[in-house]
Amino acid sequence: MEERKDISFRIGPIRPPSEADSLLIQVTRGCTWNRCKFCQLYRHTQFKAYSADSVKADIDNMVILADRINKYKNFDGSWDIDGINLELGMIESYDERQSYYMMANWLVRDGRNVFLQDGNTTVLKGGRLSDVIRYLKQAFPQIERITSYGRAENLSKTSPEEFADLKDAGLDRIHSGFETGSDKVLQMINKGVTQEQEIIAGRNVKAGGIELSIYFMAGVGGHDLTEDNAEGTAYVINQVNPDFVRVRTAAYKPGTGGAGRKVCRRVTSASDRRSRSRGTLPVAFGEKQGALGQAGNRGLRGRDGIQTAQQVVTGRGIGRCGG
Repeated sequence: MEERKDISFRIGPIRPPSEADSLLIQVTRGCTWNRCKFCQLYRHTQFKAYSADSVKADIDNMVILADRINKYKNFDGSWDIDGINLELGMIESYDERQSYYMMANWLVRDGRNVFLQDGNTTVLKGGRLSDVIRYLKQAFPQIERITSYGRAENLSKTSPEEFADLKDAGLDRIHSGFETGSDKVLQMINKGVTQEQEIIAGRNVKAGGIELSIYFMAGVGGHDLTEDNAEGTAYVINQVNPDFVRVRTAAYKPGTGGAGRKVCRRVTSASDRRSRSRGTLPVAFGEKQGALGQAGNRGLRGRDGIQTAQQVVTGRGIGRCGG
């Protein structure tokens, strides 16, 4: 008797907080740089770019799972959650169970958004990423937004015309961890990118018609480089004018090159920053705590306030030490 093949797809370990309800598709694995002193996520993972055919095979499995799950959708638009949980509990394979859970979570929450993983998906060239995105949108016509991570170094080497092609294929937003706009701090944390590259990267993305969401780590320059961190970061934001600015607190973990470094932990508010809370949705489907509520993928349940800056963020609002 032929052994049953798992119907699953690859799921990476990370996504932006704003993509909590997005379907996750792993197009690459790991990070092309993987030497930042504050990060250990991919420290023992060798970077790999999956072939377009391999990613398309994952998308085909997503369609199969979606067809199975859609059978539990009632005529009035509600869902038979008990039926979904029952089928989920009968799946023996861990990979298929996780894939089924993610797809069910996405569909039940009226899935419209997709995030392409891992840390530097935009490194794919030669139209490979555009090909995958177009295939994905054909498989799921209801998709409204597709986003991805992109490393500033790589983004700076991608032309506005190449970004325009990605936009035409369906890529709507790129998330990029700039961390700081200061060359001194970038060197200190071994980011492997310069302030100039960050500015070129941001301008190229915007010129291609794609939304840009950039991340900065308040306090990452420590007490000694507080002023430099604040001024350099504000300068980059003003030069790029991104669609979103997200601020994260710096914290070095054991096992990273920055462990033991003292960072500035008190931050003042930016003068031109708007924040809005997304609210909190139920933990699982209908707040049920059955099998489906317990089989979650890491990161699916998180929420955060989104920090946006359409115009200017002053230097005193970014990475500014309070004392």
